[in-house]
Amino acid sequence: MQIKEAIENYLYHISVIEQKSQKTVESYHNDLNKYSEYLNRNKIQNIEDVTNQDLQYFIGEQLDLLSKSSTAHLLTTLRNLHRYLF
Repeated sequence: MQIKEAIENYLYHISVIEQKSQKTVESYHNDLNKYSEYLNRNKIQNIEDVTNQDLQYFIGEQLDLLSKSSTAHLLTTLRNLHRYLF
């Protein structure tokens, strides 16, 4: 499944099925945009092709840019996305 499609499906799920607040959906969307951009830069187009190493590099990159609470939120977003997909 393409990254964009996987993210859109997940955002739909948390918005419509889980009925998360609009602010929550927006914050997840922002985190997932960063993730998508990283994957795109690294020429990963399908969610099935993401490895643990890809996740570790992305998170490591974000550690230098985000506060501790923003990093924790990002980790939650990624964990929930991948749990939903797999």
